[in-house]
Amino acid sequence: MSFKLCLVNPMATSLPVIDIYEPLSLVALGTYLHHAGVLVKIVDESIGEDVFNEVEAFEPDLVGFTATTYTYPRAVFLGNQVKQKGFCTVIGGVHVSALPEQAIQDGFDMVVVGEGEKMLLEIVEKGYKRGIFKPTADMILSESEIPFLDKTLIKLERYTKFSKKSVLQGDFLGTHLLGMRGCPHKCIFCYNSGRQYPLRILSAKRIFAEVKNTIEVTGIRHIVFHDDNFFVSRQRVKEFCQLVIQEKLKFTWACSARSGSVDEETISLAADSGCRRIGFGFESGSQQVLDRMEKGLSVEQNLAAARLCHQYKIELLAYMIVGNPGEQVKDIMLTKKFIKKASPDYASVTRLCPYPGTVLWKWCEDEGYIHHIDFKKLNFRDADIQIPGTFSPSVVGKIRMQLFLWSCWVLPKMRKRLVRGIFRQLSVFFMVLICRYSYRPTKK
Repeated sequence: MSFKLCLVNPMATSLPVIDIYEPLSLVALGTYLHHAGVLVKIVDESIGEDVFNEVEAFEPDLVGFTATTYTYPRAVFLGNQVKQKGFCTVIGGVHVSALPEQAIQDGFDMVVVGEGEKMLLEIVEKGYKRGIFKPTADMILSESEIPFLDKTLIKLERYTKFSKKSVLQGDFLGTHLLGMRGCPHKCIFCYNSGRQYPLRILSAKRIFAEVKNTIEVTGIRHIVFHDDNFFVSRQRVKEFCQLVIQEKLKFTWACSARSGSVDEETISLAADSGCRRIGFGFESGSQQVLDRMEKGLSVEQNLAAARLCHQYKIELLAYMIVGNPGEQVKDIMLTKKFIKKASPDYASVTRLCPYPGTVLWKWCEDEGYIHHIDFKKLNFRDADIQIPGTFSPSVVGKIRMQLFLWSCWVLPKMRKRLVRGIFRQLSVFFMVLICRYSYRPTKK
């Protein structure tokens, strides 16, 4: 097949400096279509690549975009500019899957709703040029159809350098993999609460094989599993860790998990197999708030998970959220008490943000709070949408910063990490500048 497909990852601002990692959704799409004979090029603004020059140099038959809510306005700008140069465009991702009609109104020729590999391949093979496309049930990939991520499609060395300097994920020269698709949990603020495709948990053998292949191909020996809950199946985690130990595969790894999914046996095995860091979405120290968020977890479960990480010398990242539905001053005080008791190595404090397609978005919409939304400001730092039953957006912003600074004060490890992180982020800033101004378009 002589078809040429350019996949674009837009950035939210001209100079991003935090949490730069591989655009896994595009790598997954690119890998699948590349195996089907499509010539694929991935362009990522976040590492300094110039979309316009790369597209013109590659001369693709189709330009595809992915976008979160935060990056959507940039995707619209890039898409319209690319169309003016005569290229056909398609967009997918969590944001447009919730608001596909708006994406058409904003100028994209086509929109793919939900999981995109087979749907995008059909668009390529049948030569579609206009419309909204939603994959049918037979277009959802089974485990056997999901290929290993082909990291040769991207400039992996740039991402590994950025990853090592990240405040949250730093210290290791690593790369990211996926151990599942979908999520069984329905937290009201998460995109997963609005997704409709099925959960697929890759087997322990499948994950182990991809880890081994990644190490052999890239030489990188630190893997970050980018799933919402890598411990979604305790049995799978146990089997994976036992395979690593039995095969004596030397590497380290990190992941995210839910406190209700871990126990001492799995944490012990994880530590023995090379797990060095786990991030937990603890969100709040108030049980009432957790219940309102439909977390399905208790404060005690969260504290128990924190204790296990400390016991087995696994670095603990705590993700906390303020401005939750019904949250009041007493709940913030309980969150402070929780942070101090859990004593994480780093506490990431964000504000609750209602993203399109989530249950929370619908709540806010029903209350009349959704109007004239500026999507580039709809993020965990700047969101100015009123959340039902809690503080005003301006007050939430102040609480977030106060809680973050308080966490720095009471958590010695966090202070040390933050100081290192500030200098690291400055170096990332200059790395992006160097990449941008030393840029040369490449043909393939």
